[in-house]
Amino acid sequence: MDYEFNYNDKIVNYLIKLESLKSSIRHLDLSTDTKYKLNLNTKAKDIFFLANSLGVELTIKDSEKIINSIQIDKPEDDRLQLIYNYKLVIEFNRSNHLDTQGEPDLNLLIRINEIVCNDVFSVVHTKIRAGSDEIITKFDNWIVLRDKNISNDKVKKAIEELITWNKDVSPYMNALVRYLIFIYCMIEIAPFTSGNKFSILAIIDLLLLKVGFGSNIFISTNMTFLQNEDKVIQIFALSKANGDISLWVQEILNLIIKTIDLNMESLQTLMMEEERNKNQPFLDLNKRQLKILKYLQNVPNIKREDYCHMMEVSSMTAFRDLDDLVRKKLLKVEGKGRGTKYRLASY
Repeated sequence: MDYEFNYNDKIVNYLIKLESLKSSIRHLDLSTDTKYKLNLNTKAKDIFFLANSLGVELTIKDSEKIINSIQIDKPEDDRLQLIYNYKLVIEFNRSNHLDTQGEPDLNLLIRINEIVCNDVFSVVHTKIRAGSDEIITKFDNWIVLRDKNISNDKVKKAIEELITWNKDVSPYMNALVRYLIFIYCMIEIAPFTSGNKFSILAIIDLLLLKVGFGSNIFISTNMTFLQNEDKVIQIFALSKANGDISLWVQEILNLIIKTIDLNMESLQTLMMEEERNKNQPFLDLNKRQLKILKYLQNVPNIKREDYCHMMEVSSMTAFRDLDDLVRKKLLKVEGKGRGTKYRLASY
């Protein structure tokens, strides 16, 4: 690693803020249904922003369909195939990120590139470039950022040195900072014969998952890097010109924070919706009916006169409440006349 890097005040403050944001989001009391909706929306945004960068007009609903493996009404072409492939790599990343101790190795990087490029680029197989390989630059506007001094015969060694550096410094450097430097170097090396930009985006997604960011806190990686693509390219160029990677780390951390802030609005909207649903009476039941359903979870049954005493209501009110619960199939009736008892329909 020949780059200068220093923990300046901004980097330290951004790291502290990010850890605070991550902790606050992960400790939110969210229902399973809300978490599902947020995860679906996060994946859909990854697809949406990727499609937008490729010039494919997709809505968030279209993107959700792709995530759910539902066919969309769009003509098949290489761009759409690349989008479908990215959906597969999202799934691959989520099946691999739990190995938090495992650092990226050559086989993992190649596997991600293979998934991204499948049936898109006219090569026999994707690989780390070597020898006389030509880089296929199709759809890839990041390729101009690569270091042309890294010739094909030096690429594999450069990647192996980067992987070794990442493992060696892992005990001493903040993981998020380390991964951002790793990504900077990947962009500069452009190691694959094809699909470099999209493979690197997929690798960013995996690395952010490993440190608890990205979709772990319902944040789209592609929203961060593709919605702000001009800014990302500008930051890279400035860091390159100054020979100081600190600027890259600092500004990408800032972009991640801004993406989280933007997402907080949709997160809060969902939480408000969930709170409203909590406050709505279940099946339009009154408080007495809700109370008796809870009571019957601990006792086998209840008579109407017991209900009258417990709720301090008339016999007619008790009849209406209990009959309503029977009609809604929450309670069932046993016996007749004065011996009539009510128990939970699920028992």
